[in-house]
Amino acid sequence: MTRTVIRALGLAALTAAAAPAAFADAGQHRTFVITADCYRGPTTATIWDHPQGSFVTDLVAYGYDYANANAIATVICKDETLVNNPELLKARVAAEIAQMPPR
Repeated sequence: MTRTVIRALGLAALTAAAAPAAFADAGQHRTFVITADCYRGPTTATIWDHPQGSFVTDLVAYGYDYANANAIATVICKDETLVNNPELLKARVAAEIAQMPPR
């Protein structure tokens, strides 16, 4: 199982820095922790890989509806380039959120 913690401050910002960090968002001072938690099968192929509940739950708490949170987490967990690469995993989560922020 792979678990990477990402911290975000405010509703519209997420960081992909090596150490957890945060961005300020115009008057928002709530901190969100998104745990990119993927079950990893016994190989680097992502045949059995899928998001753990905490990953989806954290995305929902961040502002996504369940369907979009599950879709984002599934796409990320199925990406073979992210296996055993927590920094790239953080960057990919940040990129997905920047591309499709919660509404």
